[in-house]
Amino acid sequence: MRGWMLALLGACYQASGLDDFGVAEEETRPSCGDGVVGRDEHCEDGNDVPDDGCTECLYDCKGPGELVDSATGHCYRLVGEAHPWREAQLRCDELGASFGLAAPATLAERDLIMPLVVPLNSSVWLGGGDEVMEGAFQWLNGEPFIYPGGAYPWLPGEPNNGAGLGDEDCIELQPNGMLNDQVCPVPLPYICERP
Repeated sequence: MRGWMLALLGACYQASGLDDFGVAEEETRPSCGDGVVGRDEHCEDGNDVPDDGCTECLYDCKGPGELVDSATGHCYRLVGEAHPWREAQLRCDELGASFGLAAPATLAERDLIMPLVVPLNSSVWLGGGDEVMEGAFQWLNGEPFIYPGGAYPWLPGEPNNGAGLGDEDCIELQPNGMLNDQVCPVPLPYICERP
C-alpha cells in the first residue's frame, strides 16, 4: 500500500506503507520538513499546504554558515565561494525563501554579521549600490540606506567611485566592519539574507 501522512498535535508523521491489516509497515517518524524554506514560509513545515497540522518549524537558519537576528528574525548565510556581485545576487536568489544579498540597514545588523566576515579575512558582497544614480546608495531589498545620526560606516575617503578611475557601483563589507564601493565584476564571497 502507499505511504500515509498524519498530522497529530501540530507534528506530522509518515510511514512508507501499511500492511494488509492497515498497520504501518515500519515505525512512524516525524516528516514535516524537507530542509527547504519556501518563498512564503518563515520556517520549514514540510509543505506548502496551509492549516494542515504541520506547524512545527523544522528549519530556521540552521544551515552551514547561517545565523539568525533574534530582533528581526532575519536569517544570514555566508557563502565563502567568490563570485562577481551580479552572480552572487543570483545565487542568493536561488536559495529560495526570499533570500537576497544581505542589506545591513543598521549598525546593529552590520555588527551581527561581522562574525561571519572576520574569519574570512576578505571583503564580502552586500546587497546595495549606486548603479541607478551615482552617489545615491540604496539597498536592493528597499530598506532605507540611512544609518542613525548619519553614522555611515564607510572607509575613510569612501565611497569614491574608484577616485574617478572606475565604475564602483557595488558595496563590499570589509573585515574591519567598514563599507567600500567596489567594481561589481570583482569576485568576492558574499552574505545572503532572508527576511
